Amino acid sequence: MAAKQPSGNGSKLSPELLNAIAAERLGCFVDRATLSGKDVTALKNILKGRSVPDIAVDRKRALIALAEADSSEETAELLAGIAGDNREETRTRAAAARNLARMPQDAAEKALGTLLSAKNPTVQLASAKALLRIGSKAGLKALQRLPTPQSEALRKQLSLVRAVIALRTNEKDEGVQLLLDARWETFEARKIDPAVIKDKISAVAGPTFGIALNPNTAFEITCGGQPHILFLDEQIRDGRFTRGITGKDNLAGLIALEETETRHLTVRYLVLIATTEARHQLIVTQTNGEIAFAGEFQKDGEDFRIAGRDVRLGSAATEVFGAVSNSEINLGLRIWRSARRRKNTAKPIEL
Repeated sequence: MAAKQPSGNGSKLSPELLNAIAAERLGCFVDRATLSGKDVTALKNILKGRSVPDIAVDRKRALIALAEADSSEETAELLAGIAGDNREETRTRAAAARNLARMPQDAAEKALGTLLSAKNPTVQLASAKALLRIGSKAGLKALQRLPTPQSEALRKQLSLVRAVIALRTNEKDEGVQLLLDARWETFEARKIDPAVIKDKISAVAGPTFGIALNPNTAFEITCGGQPHILFLDEQIRDGRFTRGITGKDNLAGLIALEETETRHLTVRYLVLIATTEARHQLIVTQTNGEIAFAGEFQKDGEDFRIAGRDVRLGSAATEVFGAVSNSEINLGLRIWRSARRRKNTAKPIEL
């Protein structure tokens, strides 16, 4: 006799269950209704493929609803199966792994220990974070048994997870030292001797974007092993720095990278200042127009304080700081450096 095929039954599902799993409905975690025992049974059958509703089901929302309603070993087994199934979407697998933290601890740790070896890094990290939520010595040992990931980003995140669990359980782990070694590094700009500024201006390759460069005031800041030179517009002069910077909208300067071998300078960034009655905004863009840093000049008596940050996605956390008076400009960068386990062979960081 032929096997019985799953049948559509969307019309038989309760309004609460429909609202929790229907793909075309928005999920709201605050006012989601509690599912009944009948709903939980129906939901398990849907996720197992034994029942196929005549509505589109968002499997990620469905498994989250199940995990919130039922924390049994049966649900743990179901979530583990979904998390480990390469046919499922990554978002669904990761959600299943995360929600294993809601399940009975022994069952959850056993499943998550296996999922840590998943080839999908998103699932692997979700499993690690679930173990972080559980926070047990067994979870820490499972994480410590993992081979070192090829991805630097994944390695750092797993190290952080291990470190936090180790601190919670009073255990030892090298990830704790990585946290302690992370720090802010400060790079202060150095005012360049006016006698050499003209030579540096003549070494600039390419356009200066329509501004004449100040031959008497420029700054050098070395970051990532290479010097960067900040040239100011000729209108921003010693004795009237604040007036030159905040008087009007302007292209206030250029930042050029100095090649250490050839000593040629290539303009990498434009320093723009947008002025309104209430604010003086600082915007640093790459030469292709992409904004790299954003901040403002904050009034401090007769002077101004500079506060800004790197706004590019994926960049290391970087702060711009400084102060401007009519007679002096002080500038610097603070960059968050996380500890490295092996020698850094990456290219120098660009400002």
